Amino acid sequence: MLAAVALLNRGWGLPKQTIETDPPSVILLHLDAARAMSAQLVAAFEQCTIEGSADISPTTPADLLAAPLPTE
Repeated sequence: MLAAVALLNRGWGLPKQTIETDPPSVILLHLDAARAMSAQLVAAFEQCTIEGSADISPTTPADLLAAPLPTE
């Protein structure tokens, strides 16, 4: 009998088994989506480069007060 069952399972496959679970909550779905999007953004920003140089000369508060005011 065991050999017959083994042969039938091998030839025809095992019967389908269904598993019932609670549906995932909307909050967990949003959290998973946010994590996936965050990982994509981090990967995109890691590939970005900034070309050129910046003037990083030290300034003093007096220099900032002597600077002209911005105009519209």
